[in-house]
Amino acid sequence: MCVVWKIDAVSVILHGDHMTLFGELLTAGVVAGGSKASLKLFRDVMGVENEQAQIARQQRTDAFESKVAGQKARRRNKMFRCALCILFIICLTSVSALADYVEVRRAATVYVDSDKTSAAIFKPPTGAVLILLETDTKNGYYHVQDDATGQSGWIYKTLVRRHPGAPSAAPASGTPPAAGGIPTGGFPANKCASPYNEESSAPTPFDQSCGLSGSAALGSGELPQDISKNDLCEKSAAIPVKTADLVELQNLVDATGMIYGSKFSGKGPPKERTILHNLANLQNGVKLEEDDVVTYVGFLVEAHYMPQSEKPPKTGLGGESVNCNSTEHVKADIHLALSDTKGRITAKDLNRVKKLCTTISAEMIPHLRPGVWNGDNLDQVIDLDRPVKVTGHLFFDASHQPCKGSIPVGTDPRRITEWELHPIYSFEICKFDAVSQCDANKASDWQPISKAAGINLEAEFDN
Repeated sequence: MCVVWKIDAVSVILHGDHMTLFGELLTAGVVAGGSKASLKLFRDVMGVENEQAQIARQQRTDAFESKVAGQKARRRNKMFRCALCILFIICLTSVSALADYVEVRRAATVYVDSDKTSAAIFKPPTGAVLILLETDTKNGYYHVQDDATGQSGWIYKTLVRRHPGAPSAAPASGTPPAAGGIPTGGFPANKCASPYNEESSAPTPFDQSCGLSGSAALGSGELPQDISKNDLCEKSAAIPVKTADLVELQNLVDATGMIYGSKFSGKGPPKERTILHNLANLQNGVKLEEDDVVTYVGFLVEAHYMPQSEKPPKTGLGGESVNCNSTEHVKADIHLALSDTKGRITAKDLNRVKKLCTTISAEMIPHLRPGVWNGDNLDQVIDLDRPVKVTGHLFFDASHQPCKGSIPVGTDPRRITEWELHPIYSFEICKFDAVSQCDANKASDWQPISKAAGINLEAEFDN
């Protein structure tokens, strides 16, 4: 029909001068395909579109792209505002946590975890101020830190009072600087009166940097053990003990099945030491437990610093964790071997191991240690062959195992029991030669090292 009637839409659209057979046939196909097909053909396939249609089409395209761009910009702005809000909330939360602190209101314990069955780290005194490390509680516990010692752990919320803002300039542990303005640092030098029977040394940079727990890792069994090793604040009346008592106490520990020993053998000290406070009475009816104050009368037969060499090792950490692994003798414990019988045990003694396996241990810690308590003076005490009276904190060294008869366990210290006096509070020498002449309860029978006859005093190392 388009050919017969000469209907050529292409010529009309393009303003042609005459009709063409191609245009007539194409017009017929478009009519058969409908309006949408015609638009598709002329505009998209042939690119045929009048000027007005092109302008309208471009306007619609521009409007659509502008709308999309606007939506994207709004989404970006919304995301940016959300990010700012989140950042503000995080900052506000952090500042709030750092700004708050708690005041200890009742007898409390700071634990390794938010659980009272976890290891105890320290017991802050009533009135102590602790920094809050986290805003929220966990299982009812606050995460806190003692700013003076750097120790951190968890304390139950009902035992403290929370305060907003930063605490006062006073040390968090509540202990002021030592006399002369020297800060106590890591070791709480003024937590309690010194128990030493000789003049204490002034706090040193070592005391400032190495606290109660030394370098023990948080959550380790060494942490509560090292704190116990540094306990200078027990005030109970001293209980007299003999070697046989501490051997019996060793057997009571073994009977509980408590796992202890060298960490290199897969054991190591336990994180929980409660069992050491709940042992049965001795056969003589005496009740002994860790943290008691005890007195032992016997003979000093060997003494050395630990480690014995001040030279740092090529591998490993060197010193003990309780002393922040220092190898310097002024920063190390002095290990004493105490025996029921007199006589120096020398390095060349053929029966050295057998003899040491009958001794008990006592240790002088480096913190505030009296200057007269040193290797040279103790060496002279051994030569005196006179009884000594040692008073100190009863402690179980769960990092080692005692001798099995006269056979030591691996490289563990040679001794008959892991119960020891650590730290030593008082060290005295009898004026007489025989134990039977020395009454432990008669003060006039005993002298401190600084006043003992036969001792040519040597001063402790310069700190």
